[in-house]
Amino acid sequence: MKEFAYKLVRGLPSKDVPRDKRDIVNDLIALRIVSDSKIIKLKSKYRIGKVDVTKKGYGFLTPLGVKEKDYLIESHHLNGATKGDLVIVEKLFNKKGRPKAKVIYILDKAFSVSVVYLTFEYKNNKKIPILRNIKTNLQTFVSEKKKTLKKLPEGAVFKVDNYTNKIIDVLGVLDDLWVDEKISLALYNKKEEFSKKAINEAKAYGDYVDKEFYPARVDLTDFSFCTIDPPT
Repeated sequence: MKEFAYKLVRGLPSKDVPRDKRDIVNDLIALRIVSDSKIIKLKSKYRIGKVDVTKKGYGFLTPLGVKEKDYLIESHHLNGATKGDLVIVEKLFNKKGRPKAKVIYILDKAFSVSVVYLTFEYKNNKKIPILRNIKTNLQTFVSEKKKTLKKLPEGAVFKVDNYTNKIIDVLGVLDDLWVDEKISLALYNKKEEFSKKAINEAKAYGDYVDKEFYPARVDLTDFSFCTIDPPT
């Protein structure tokens, strides 16, 4: 995707747009972010780059393909972008200080899923549900009604699809002793069960080894445990 982003900055013939990028280009044409002509090129008021988000919630973008200072992206202008995402931003008019921009389009998410936890804040005696990213502690917005979130216990942990902003799994609560394992699996988008292919491959080797072939080995067959060996 980064290579394709460079091509958008420089301009590429419309006939050379890869098939798997045509939907993206159609979106960008509809949003008037790129030129609608024989050469598809990013318009001058837009920049492409990866977002770096600070703990305070605002972001920075170093533009690809042009030598410019970083652009400051205030938290309300991130528009769902998170750290590491490849995005298109629109430059904002700013007479003084650091150049500013706002996220217009997310080209590629750095992570397909996030893990968030639920907490509550009180404003004007009103209970407000807040979801925070478990890695960065930054507030995360999901497409779920506040009324539904209010009914859930504080500390509830969720797996969120970063492309749709929907909750796809409830992992438990922070006080649960087993939730750490589920969080680790979710952060790296791993599953608790082995795939059928892996199980069938393991079964193909049988479940018995003749000890006489390995006289120099220490016999630990009375123990039940798993080993993680290198490829060799």
